Amino acid sequence: MDKREISARTLIMIIIYGMFAPPSGFTAEDLKKPLLELPQVNIVGKKSFEQIFVEKDFRPDEFGLEKDATEDIEEDSSGFLSIGYGRFNSKIGEIAQSARTQSLYYSAKVSVNDVDAEILNSQFTTYQPSFKLGVLLNEENEFVFKMQYFDKIMGLPGKIDAPTPNSKRRNSDFEVSTQLIYSRDDYYQISLEPYYGTSTLNEDITRRDFKNERVGGRIEIDSDEHDFNIDIYQNRLISHYEQAAFDAKLRIAPLYFGDKWQLNLGANVFGQERFGQRPAPFVELIFTESEDYSHKLKITREFEPLIFSQRYLDVNYVEVDPTELRPRRETNISYKIDKYVSPEWRTSVVFYVRQDKDMWFWNDPDEDGLYSPTLIEKVNFGGVKLSTEYSWSEAFSHFISLNLRRVRSKDVNYEFVPYEPKQRLSVGLTYKMDEKFKLDIVGDYFGRRFYQGNSKESFSGYFLLGGKLTYAVKDYLTLFVLVDNLLNDHYEIVKGYPSQSRSAVTGIKLKF
Repeated sequence: MDKREISARTLIMIIIYGMFAPPSGFTAEDLKKPLLELPQVNIVGKKSFEQIFVEKDFRPDEFGLEKDATEDIEEDSSGFLSIGYGRFNSKIGEIAQSARTQSLYYSAKVSVNDVDAEILNSQFTTYQPSFKLGVLLNEENEFVFKMQYFDKIMGLPGKIDAPTPNSKRRNSDFEVSTQLIYSRDDYYQISLEPYYGTSTLNEDITRRDFKNERVGGRIEIDSDEHDFNIDIYQNRLISHYEQAAFDAKLRIAPLYFGDKWQLNLGANVFGQERFGQRPAPFVELIFTESEDYSHKLKITREFEPLIFSQRYLDVNYVEVDPTELRPRRETNISYKIDKYVSPEWRTSVVFYVRQDKDMWFWNDPDEDGLYSPTLIEKVNFGGVKLSTEYSWSEAFSHFISLNLRRVRSKDVNYEFVPYEPKQRLSVGLTYKMDEKFKLDIVGDYFGRRFYQGNSKESFSGYFLLGGKLTYAVKDYLTLFVLVDNLLNDHYEIVKGYPSQSRSAVTGIKLKF
């Protein structure tokens, strides 16, 4: 098996080159834009300065999440159609349309992704429609209806000798909600949103099917000074357990001390039945030395319950854990230095420590070829992240982000923390020409990872390179080519599940 590894010396040389490249015009807004926006097959988009690099786990599917089209509604009627076809009989399609009048607005979107793939039992088809309708009752009151659906039909993936040959699974998730919004002179806004959701998993093998229901309501109050929101819901995995949970968040107006100091304060409260309530303070102290140079000290605590929902069902190789798991608790402390060396060149350094309690990862304790979530009692993280983004000209820019960290398990049952890399490197470049041609290249290196909690056996590091090439034929017509695993690296994200080799999709995007 061909393994590609990058030495520590090579990593350091790359980041030093990126940090100290000769100056040459991106703007701060460009830092917020994802590199990959079109439908894609396992292609990972990146944003170079996101908190997710520090505060979340390094899982490829957490990057490049596209904004829901139902949240972006134009003043006039508009829409797009995107279709593509590629290797392994991959077919992707997406159509969206939105419009606004003086009394109402709406948007609708349907995405389809059909992939045969090359790995045994790894073909799948997903359907994801969503719809949003808003009615302006008067100048102050607004009614919104929202619906989204997820359906995935797939062959169960796994090892060659897995006990699930030619088996099929269907995963589905549905959520519907109504929202009442009251706004007053742009000074504050109050929103009340009850919702209902359900998730199901059905297989054609002799194992139990699962169904989950979620019913709850969200309340949000946004003002010029304070923000408050609360989510109260009942989560029920039928035939197994029911749990009531709530999550409340409060952010008060920033406090200023002179022209350079800013203090942001807030608090979260999380509660889960049979677990109790836990407070979670939020503190952020910012010192702005100049418009181009700032320091930020941040202390947060976060809670994340593992709920059987679309996030659970979207992963191919997992099965349901029918036991009620405790929520994951994260405590984060970070110190960030952010500097614009020039209008074209931004650099950032973040030092951080983090502790996770009841951290979960995918494990296969029964060795049936499918993974279920397993808890580790306590894990300590500590590290540094170096980032730089530089624009050589209006046509060419690049970014580099290197994250080095130490990971230590404090659970007596796990000496090591599976699937957590100690190094993570992301690099990317963008080239534009004549406002018609655009090329995006994104590469990610993941360091060595243990695949068991009590064994030093590990995966080798791997480097994934993906790209997108677009050509705007007309204002309304764009041609695109998406390539995943450009270097055809052979790797495993989890043991026994070889990932797909190089793949490509080509297609068109039509605006109307």
